[in-house]
Amino acid sequence: MMIDSHPTPTLRGHVALVTDGGRGLGAAIALALADAGAAVAPLAHESCELTAVAGLVRLAGGGVLGITAPDYADAEAVGSAIDAARDYLGPITIYVDTVGIPAALDAVLPDMVDAQGGCFITVGDAPARQSPRMIAWLHIDRTATPEANAALVCDFCLKSLSAR
Repeated sequence: MMIDSHPTPTLRGHVALVTDGGRGLGAAIALALADAGAAVAPLAHESCELTAVAGLVRLAGGGVLGITAPDYADAEAVGSAIDAARDYLGPITIYVDTVGIPAALDAVLPDMVDAQGGCFITVGDAPARQSPRMIAWLHIDRTATPEANAALVCDFCLKSLSAR
């Protein structure tokens, strides 16, 4: 009998915050990260957008907390939603920004620094930001299919976080 000395990488122990996570690209990425073992906090404008995604994550046995912020430009509301996710699921080490919410990025960076690693994923022409070296950064192309981007994000996080 052969024993595999290289276990399959997993995102267990990581928490992912995914903006616009109740539909389209955000939902596909949230589900892929949950399938890889991450606890997921999809962020949406309204709770009704989160019902299906949260249900699918729960069915797969994953930790999930759907969070809402009716106005993504409202830094206080976004910050409160992120605090709720952190309180329920733990420190956020994966942040996927599909819509451009600078307040969320600033709110999760301390979690990643404390964990000595994390992944930032942004879409399209998001401006590059200075971040600590231990944070992996990926820009994805909105023109690719949600499924292709979800697979890319999941693979990127698995490689980046298991290498630490």
